[in-house]
Amino acid sequence: MHALLELLDAGGLSLWNAANRLGLTEGQAMVVLHAAGRSVRLSGADALAEVRTWGRVRVILRSQSSVAEVMSDLGAARERGDWLNDEDDRVHLHLDTTAVVGAWATAKAGHATGRAVRMVTFVDAAGEVLFKVMVPKERDDLVAAFNALRGKGVARAQEAM
Repeated sequence: MHALLELLDAGGLSLWNAANRLGLTEGQAMVVLHAAGRSVRLSGADALAEVRTWGRVRVILRSQSSVAEVMSDLGAARERGDWLNDEDDRVHLHLDTTAVVGAWATAKAGHATGRAVRMVTFVDAAGEVLFKVMVPKERDDLVAAFNALRGKGVARAQEAM
């Protein structure tokens, strides 16, 4: 078993922290999760179109030691060119989607509570993470939508075999 999986299974660490501890980028960690059958590769455009139908979701942005988690309805975000813009009196979220070439659908135990976390991680051409969309814990209605999206990635992989 890969050391990353052991760290994640032990609990208490986010994917980013576990990857960082092992000298991996989060993008490299996603490949490890995929090889272990814990993550499914998706078309970035298809995944983005799908999550935009989900209503209010948690968008996660990370820059080294800083993390921003923003509740946003990406479907209601205004489009300006390739940018999605969600602005209100508390937050201005601007996502440049030009670099999105792929996505990963991952379900794993949460590092804080152990409760299942379902997220779609958007990556660039180098496989590095741009931003993540997480199904909020209180949105059980989106579990089926997430599973359907994940299933599309599994079906596409089986067709390629």
